[in-house]
Amino acid sequence: MDEEDARRIVSLLGELRDNQRQRIERQTEALALQREQFAIVQRQYERAEKLPKRAEAIQAKSAQVVKGARRR
Repeated sequence: MDEEDARRIVSLLGELRDNQRQRIERQTEALALQREQFAIVQRQYERAEKLPKRAEAIQAKSAQVVKGARRR
């Protein structure tokens, strides 16, 4: 292997390192986005889980109001 080959190998290794670094940065960004999306979905699920309970409470209150109105 001559000096030119060695330079080419070093250059290629540098490119590989740079590409790997870029790939890792992109993966890090993608993971951050996935975490954000997961947090949003989790909050939506928690809210959706509370809706039936709120609806039941509203219906119970409505039934009380109707019952009270019928008595009058």
